[in-house]
Amino acid sequence: MKFGVLADLFEGAGAKVLTEVEINRQRSNQHEFQGVSGFRAFLGTPSDKQTFPATFYWLEDDEEAGPMRLESYCTWSDVRRGKAGRSAEYHLYYAAESEPVVHQARAGDQVVIARTKGGSLMVLLTPEGSTIGQQLLWLFGLDLFDGRSVARRIDRDDAVELGFAARSVLADLSIEVKEPEPDAFDLLIERFGRGFPGTVPFSVFARETLPDVDPLADPDGALVAWMEHEEALFR
Repeated sequence: MKFGVLADLFEGAGAKVLTEVEINRQRSNQHEFQGVSGFRAFLGTPSDKQTFPATFYWLEDDEEAGPMRLESYCTWSDVRRGKAGRSAEYHLYYAAESEPVVHQARAGDQVVIARTKGGSLMVLLTPEGSTIGQQLLWLFGLDLFDGRSVARRIDRDDAVELGFAARSVLADLSIEVKEPEPDAFDLLIERFGRGFPGTVPFSVFARETLPDVDPLADPDGALVAWMEHEEALFR
């Protein structure tokens, strides 16, 4: 059973390592994420200033702490627009009202900015070296090892499938992936009727109706696939 791919939810994403001037009002009060020219890959190159509704998150590995979340906005614009002979230079600013979340971060921390299919942004700030930060980079297919900023559009042919791990990360962002009807559901009704079968017959049926799984080649993947398939049939 397929839950879709990340491209069903997001247009693209970018990440960068934060610097002191971006998050410390003592150094700068411009409220700008700097060095993000590559974010044009998913924010585009509009001729006029564009305002994006944005949800800001501060995420830590401590599950008991829970995420900080704030609804605000960002603007994206060519600051050289109208200047003859100057190439475009796009800047990304966050609203001053976003400071309670943004200022949780310190220099060296990470921000991932993702554009949803609905056109809004998710601004995901995480501590340097955190597990959740690495999970977000994996989810969006980003690699910060080669530089301080990276961005990409998310295409269907190379997007992460929304398997168990991806859905777990998205759940931390309050994004629930809608579960599709399993192809085997009609067969389940046909074989067992409206009464629910016992555990063993049900597990056998689930494995029989998931033929593309190879437990010898990938035992861990097979176990996860069977569990997901059984869960979907159960619901």
